[in-house]
Amino acid sequence: MLLGEYILPECPRDLFAGEAFFLNSCDAEATVSTFVLEKIIRFLGGSTSMTATGVAYVVTQHLCSTKSVKAQSRVARTNLKYVHPQFVLDCAKRGRKLRPDDYATIVNDQPTVTVID
Repeated sequence: MLLGEYILPECPRDLFAGEAFFLNSCDAEATVSTFVLEKIIRFLGGSTSMTATGVAYVVTQHLCSTKSVKAQSRVARTNLKYVHPQFVLDCAKRGRKLRPDDYATIVNDQPTVTVID
């Protein structure tokens, strides 16, 4: 797989070093698959997790109502960031870490993405 179309050639390989991501519901209406997101994150020094425990970012496009309630609670009491997959893509394309708040899928403890019942 060629990641060149997603990553700026000058992008530092340690852009996401020391940061863990949980990829949740990224394939729904996705411009890029969860598989590609995971490859980009790892190529840039980050890691992915099977759960949201201990990660810096939850990457998501949609939340079911149960997950939305849990997410709102986590955001209120931790530094965990819920971001849209475009955050990963834009960071890789620009070769620098962008403000995660500009890609937040939970803002002020409220979802900014579709909540599915």
